[in-house]
Amino acid sequence: MKTWLKIKDWDTRGALGTGLGMLAAWRRGGKLDQLLPALSFLQATPYFFLALVLVWLLALHFNWFPAQQGFSNGLIVGFNWPFISSAVVHSILPALTIVLTSAAGWMLQMRNVMVSTMGEDYVLAAQAKGLSKRRVIFTYGARNAILPSISGFALALGFVVSGTLLMEIVFNYPGIGTQLYNAVTSDDYPLTQAIFLIISVTVLLANIGADVIYVLLDPRVRRRGVA
Repeated sequence: MKTWLKIKDWDTRGALGTGLGMLAAWRRGGKLDQLLPALSFLQATPYFFLALVLVWLLALHFNWFPAQQGFSNGLIVGFNWPFISSAVVHSILPALTIVLTSAAGWMLQMRNVMVSTMGEDYVLAAQAKGLSKRRVIFTYGARNAILPSISGFALALGFVVSGTLLMEIVFNYPGIGTQLYNAVTSDDYPLTQAIFLIISVTVLLANIGADVIYVLLDPRVRRRGVA
């Protein structure tokens, strides 16, 4: 469950950053594009410092979210609604911390690649044919500009699954990073090997998935494979 929530955190920040970057490139010079430097400032902020700020503001001051732990005390761990709902609520602040500190990077990458892609000959040819701007943006521009982000998915997932240890310490969140730290400090070699195995398998599966998606999105790769 904790691993799944962390992967969903990455999905959120990757999808949000990529979507906002696409929108910023589409409306270049607009309000969202002008907001990018401020979002880049959040990326430069250490995530554990932002986690402390969010705990003080949203958990202690406004009391909107729980400040610590992965779920409420007294619940039975399993696939039951009380535990799942509690785990989701307790994961909001850690997820928000990761999204705020990293979505700007995905946004900036997508925006820059999208701007370069919109100047390619095939995009200009699509515009000359009289296609709608929306179709040019999503079918010709975004489909090619998103390829580097897909490649970065496999690289980033290993960091997500292994956990962000300092953030987990701030929230007292029982994630994989904390489990790995406890296993190393207590010389629990079987647990350490099991965690590394999970991380390795997850990254390998992510690479396979990224390759499959890459082939589906880029017909040039399929042509080279046939040739």
